[in-house]
Amino acid sequence: MHDYNRRAKIYWFLVAGIGYALLAHAAFVVASLDHAALLQILIGAGLTAFVSFFPVHIPRAKIAVVGGEIFIFLTLLLFGVEAAVLVAAVDGLVGAKRSSKRWTSWFGTPAMATITMTITGTLFVLLKAALQFYGLLNAASLLLALTLFSVLYYFGSFVLPSTLIALKRNEPISPVLWLKNLSWIAVAYISSAAIAALLHEVALKYGVVVLVAAIPIIVMFLMSAHFIFDRSKAVEESQAKLLEMAKRESMIAIEHAVELKISEERFHSAFTNAAIGMTLVDQSGNILQVNQAACRLFGYEERELVGTALRGLLPAEDVTLLLKDIAALHDGGKSPAQRELHCFNKAGDRLSVAFNVSYFQKAASYPADVIVQIQDISDRKKIEESLLHIAYHDALTGLPNRVYFRAQLAKAIARLKRNPAAQFAVMFLDFDRFKSVNDSLGHSAGDQLLIAFSKRIQAALRPADMVARLGGDEFAVLVEDMQSSTSALDLAKRLQEMFKEPFRTNDTDITSSASIGICYSAARHETPDEVIRDADLAMYKAKASGKAQHAVFDLSLHDRATADLLLENELRRAIAVGELRLHYQPQHRFGDRSLYGYEALVRWAHPKRGLLYPATFLGVAQETGLIFPIGRWVITEACAQMKRWRDKNQNRDQNRDREHGNAQTLRMSVNISSHEFNQPNFVPFVIDTLGEAELPAECLTIELTESALMDGAKGGVAALNALRAAGVKISIDDFGTGYSSLSYLATLPIDSLKIDQSFINQMTETPESKEIVRAITTLGRALGKSVFAEGVETEAQWRTLVELGCDYGQGNLCSPAISADEIAQRISGSRLIRVAT
Repeated sequence: MHDYNRRAKIYWFLVAGIGYALLAHAAFVVASLDHAALLQILIGAGLTAFVSFFPVHIPRAKIAVVGGEIFIFLTLLLFGVEAAVLVAAVDGLVGAKRSSKRWTSWFGTPAMATITMTITGTLFVLLKAALQFYGLLNAASLLLALTLFSVLYYFGSFVLPSTLIALKRNEPISPVLWLKNLSWIAVAYISSAAIAALLHEVALKYGVVVLVAAIPIIVMFLMSAHFIFDRSKAVEESQAKLLEMAKRESMIAIEHAVELKISEERFHSAFTNAAIGMTLVDQSGNILQVNQAACRLFGYEERELVGTALRGLLPAEDVTLLLKDIAALHDGGKSPAQRELHCFNKAGDRLSVAFNVSYFQKAASYPADVIVQIQDISDRKKIEESLLHIAYHDALTGLPNRVYFRAQLAKAIARLKRNPAAQFAVMFLDFDRFKSVNDSLGHSAGDQLLIAFSKRIQAALRPADMVARLGGDEFAVLVEDMQSSTSALDLAKRLQEMFKEPFRTNDTDITSSASIGICYSAARHETPDEVIRDADLAMYKAKASGKAQHAVFDLSLHDRATADLLLENELRRAIAVGELRLHYQPQHRFGDRSLYGYEALVRWAHPKRGLLYPATFLGVAQETGLIFPIGRWVITEACAQMKRWRDKNQNRDQNRDREHGNAQTLRMSVNISSHEFNQPNFVPFVIDTLGEAELPAECLTIELTESALMDGAKGGVAALNALRAAGVKISIDDFGTGYSSLSYLATLPIDSLKIDQSFINQMTETPESKEIVRAITTLGRALGKSVFAEGVETEAQWRTLVELGCDYGQGNLCSPAISADEIAQRISGSRLIRVAT
């Protein structure tokens, strides 16, 4: 405070004292609210802070509009003055951190925001209560009261800091002059108040959760404004003349909009100069008048359009829909009709357009006409089609994905129900020894092999057939319009022959084959999943018969049942005699590349088949209930191992913490299936196990897949809350591969998101996968969750994840999953953990 005089210091300490006293009172009041309200207030504060990091810098001004007032005003409406005080203080602190390096600003700004909100918010609450007492409270009066409050809040927001500046500079205190110079900012406050009032009404009608859908829109609006203002600053001089012309045209447009209510002549002027295409159509659908925007859209002169039928510009399939809307208006309908149709321009190009058809009465003595507003949405449609393609197609091969395949298969089942002659078949393909390719040549070679496989499958299909990648090395083919009962078998034989030719990958010839299961359509099939399941069973039957085989599904499948029974018996024996093992994969921080913790992964030391991975036996374990003793053993052993490491770490040289991690702070992650999680005694078991191991609960992280969370969403929330209350961390594993609701995800008590390795594998190869990783990382930060990346295999992937702001990672680049003995050797100093550089 070296530049503060005596009066400024007194004023600063007085304001800070009052502000933080009010802030403490607000915190005390808010702390008494229920957990749901507290969570929503914290989300509001977090969003306000997030928005504050993206200020909209106004060209030729030293002021930035932040936009956090929307969430501040909305918090006031939903939760009262004290909650709004806390959010306003957060907004003030972030704004001060962003714009100043002085500690006096960091401490003083939140206090001033607290005082301003306490005074103005209390006045607003009193005014609202008065309106309610006299029966005048409604949406309109609430908006008016909130607008008045926003003006007062704007006044207080500038008077308090401006007074401090005047005292520091020994200048006269002139709030009127300050407000006059910054009066335009009041518009932003009033706009924020209007938006908050609208969101409040929506929340009252549909619930607070629906506001989650509005958050991306508000954030996108502010970021778009930020981008636009930055761009306008760069091209300001070169576009000065255009800007002046735009201002004049805007003024003309405003004048026309006002005069529209006065005379029909001014209506025609506004109609002519409208920015979107507009046509005036009579009862027969003939164009009476058309504006310049519509002429530009269709590529015709005005004289060429007037007098012609509007239907002549539309394809036949859309004409009926448009004429139906026009007829409905002439028959007495008053509400505008909106449709997305197509039209042709003079050059014959097919355009996607949005039609808005509304009623227009020229005068009482004249028949009513119809105004048709037409807006070109071709670009938007292309973007939507691109997004749909991403949603329904595999990023690696470009083939339809599981979701699209299921949809097409559902249509085939429906056709079969209507017409028993519309027989079809589904082929399930799983490539033999594909994992060995990944293990020996790397995932990049495996990806190239999958692409080559997909091309050969497509080459063998008829136009009526469809192939999709279901995931990993699994493909499915839908064979329709079968000319004979052997069509699918013939196709399977052709594919097997094509696969015999070696694949060229990274200058290496790879010979592979596929096991193919065939399921013919039957009346018993009701859902796509049933057909895929039967084809999958047939594929396992083919795989059990050897490589490069195909098999047709039959109801018995004795071979598969026998194999599963044998595996189940061996697994029971393995549990009893202690053949299960735990391997641990290190997890590292991307920031400083230090060790964060380990993920415990179960292995089966089979006496004949060697070390088996979970994919070999966990499927049978889940089907037979053996997953429960396996899961409990994994949690117990993982906690006990972490305790042993912590005890041993107390005598270790602390200089090696960066390479090996300090066991006192390391975390242990354990994967839990939905079967285990949904057990009623799961939470007590976890808590008791931690107690028996004398291990702090925060050392343990439970990993659940999206499907596990969503399948047991309602019943599982209580279990999640209980685990979180005990201190256990919760993580969503394989995030991005399930179908979780984002609105529900925001309310789940979770700590971190774990990006599935399928996205990491393609991140440096395909822009789509990188954008998915970026979106998940951004989502995690917006929700206050840590973000993990699994399956990090290359240095390029590591650097990209650092760039995208991912928090933690694991994968073979740093270290594969290893035994506890190997980790003990590294901790003792005999070997170093490899850390990505």
